[in-house]
Amino acid sequence: MNRINILIFISLLIFSGCANHPTIMPGKLEPGKSSYCYTFSAENIVPVYTWSYGINSYLDGAVHIGLPIWGTGASLSYLTHLDSTENAIRFRKVNLGYTWQHNAGFDLTLLRERYIFKHSRYIYTGMRATYIPKGISGSNAFRLGILLGSWWNERIGVELGYTYDFALGTNWVDPVQKWPTEHHPMTGLSFRLSFGKFITPGTNGE
Repeated sequence: MNRINILIFISLLIFSGCANHPTIMPGKLEPGKSSYCYTFSAENIVPVYTWSYGINSYLDGAVHIGLPIWGTGASLSYLTHLDSTENAIRFRKVNLGYTWQHNAGFDLTLLRERYIFKHSRYIYTGMRATYIPKGISGSNAFRLGILLGSWWNERIGVELGYTYDFALGTNWVDPVQKWPTEHHPMTGLSFRLSFGKFITPGTNGE
């Protein structure tokens, strides 16, 4: 058991150089209502607290607070499309966020999200663009990729994603050995678990 714990800890240290991303709460909050969660991610080691607030019928704002500051940032989610069927509600959202970390940067995320009544679960897929103005090695990077995830039981969320720097050449060598730089393939890997309180259709948040 001790060996397993050590391997997990080493893995977290390795992935902690990855670029962090803001947690995007599911659904759409009513104006004046809020929701929250704690996110544990391979990119950040320590948990990040996210508090989301309904600004108006289309816009939600969120504050992300990391410990001590890794993962700290802010984001905005804009609802571009909403429709419903007998079995599900479908959302399309655009999220713009900034997160401070080793490879701090801006994220633009396009989400297609469904809430399935039968399973009381959100399922989503999306595309993400990440711009890192100045990473560990001192240069900037633009990464593009995909993500997918799910939220269920009004309290649990899981997400897996990856972004890639297409400007890399085949002979590229990472100049920094301690942490993955803004260009490293591993920097684009994202895996996270979230626990908290989010809304489902028919509830209004806090």
